[in-house]
Amino acid sequence: MTCFECDSPGPLHQHHVIPRSRGGTRTVPLCEDCHGVVHGKDLRISALTRDALAAKKDRGERLGRPPFGYRVEDGELMPYEPEQRVLRLVAEFRGDGLSVRQIVAELEARGVSTNTGRAFCARGVRRLLSHAPT
Repeated sequence: MTCFECDSPGPLHQHHVIPRSRGGTRTVPLCEDCHGVVHGKDLRISALTRDALAAKKDRGERLGRPPFGYRVEDGELMPYEPEQRVLRLVAEFRGDGLSVRQIVAELEARGVSTNTGRAFCARGVRRLLSHAPT
């Protein structure tokens, strides 16, 4: 299948010739560029994604996963105590002069694991140190 207007192979969108809001049911395949011309805007997936993320940000909605140590409750970023304890422990170990590898070993010795039940790795501990309270 190719674009109805320019014969481009795609990516294609299905454009309603008569808008669905007015009872239209039939569509024609249009490439992103031609579909954008019809609607007077950029309809490439990257542009649509960028615009949707910007709209979420403007509405104050959270983008992405919350950082370790926090949960989203009723749209607000709230401290999550089980993870906050791990952050404090990692910061304490670092303050005592332990290296990242020593921190990993100490967490494992104390039975402290990630949210998925796995042992912490050096990379994960370095990431925690960037979020640990000072």
